[in-house]
Amino acid sequence: GNPKSPLYGAYIFGEFESRFIWAIQRDPETKAVTQVWNIATSPQRIAAFSVDSTGEILVVGYQGLLYHLDLTAVAL
Repeated sequence: GNPKSPLYGAYIFGEFESRFIWAIQRDPETKAVTQVWNIATSPQRIAAFSVDSTGEILVVGYQGLLYHLDLTAVAL
């Protein structure tokens, strides 16, 4: 992903039914979760995530469309 993003290094995941996309930050030493954010809502139910050739995150919608997840615009 983009190192300028406030979520660079975070674990990104989504929930199929609600379409919510979440991010988790963990303490690098203890591995304990330190922050959880609801960062976006997908236009479609989420089937999968992928990355493009530059490392940017793509959301795969249940109906087959791909969406670029722009994490530089996320306000925490």
